[in-house]
Amino acid sequence: MKKFLKHIGVIVIAILLMVTIVALYNYEKDVYGVFDKKKEFIGFEPNQRVLKINHATKKNKREKIIFSDSRGGVLNNTNAYSDWYNMSYSMGVAEEFLADLKAIFSTRHNLNEIIIFIDENTLFEQYQLHEKQLLRKIVSLNGIEKYQYLFFIPDFNMLKFIWQNKKQKHNLKFDIYDTGAYIELGYEYSNQKVTCSEQNNSPRKNNIQLFKNKLQVLKDIKKICKENEIKVRFVSHPISTKSYSIDPEKVNVYKQFIEFLNKNNIQVILPLDCLVIEYNQMQWRDPWHYNNVIARKIESKILQ
Repeated sequence: MKKFLKHIGVIVIAILLMVTIVALYNYEKDVYGVFDKKKEFIGFEPNQRVLKINHATKKNKREKIIFSDSRGGVLNNTNAYSDWYNMSYSMGVAEEFLADLKAIFSTRHNLNEIIIFIDENTLFEQYQLHEKQLLRKIVSLNGIEKYQYLFFIPDFNMLKFIWQNKKQKHNLKFDIYDTGAYIELGYEYSNQKVTCSEQNNSPRKNNIQLFKNKLQVLKDIKKICKENEIKVRFVSHPISTKSYSIDPEKVNVYKQFIEFLNKNNIQVILPLDCLVIEYNQMQWRDPWHYNNVIARKIESKILQ
């Protein structure tokens, strides 16, 4: 019996030691930024939503805010429009933007303009799943919730990704505490003219109920901005032909959704005058994310 208890004791001590090592590692590396150990994030994305809400509610004095998923991350990364703060974060959707606005309005009264960027993720992203994702879930930085980040076990792929990103020629810096934008490092650009490539295919399914649900969220955003005497605009991200070729049905449904919004008192601006534009690998980081070239064109139409 004593031998058995001794073995159990050794196992318990080993587990406690392992948990302590993991917790100390996660605290020191603070890859998601929740312990305020890091102010600069290059090559690995922190939990931007949590950090940006905290910054926007307590410290940020900029009077205008951009809400977007990661596609809009490069907007105003030169700080040419110094009154704008970029609240873009991974897979952000309208339901989350509405919640963020309520949090921000509860503490700040100096805002005068909001832009809500939408795209096909607005329709199809299952944002409820974000509450199980360390990159996207909401936690209080002033409570005990954040300490769950001490005990996640980084898998091999995460460690490999972090290590490889340090050597990447192309990388992103997440500028949480100034512009809020993503700063592109080591990218090459082409100022070739942006060309529209409109698609006329109709979606095969009836999506009217989905449209109505999302319309209500956008109307709620419009209402809360009106109550706080803040100008709000709704803008669509452009979509590349390469992204369209990957999932044309989804893009066609989204195009129909824009038409539905415009008929129901939510005017959606297309900053490049069309939805789908030709893919150029020196104007897009990947099929879904445009780079500085496209961002500057959008800024000139939307931010100034």
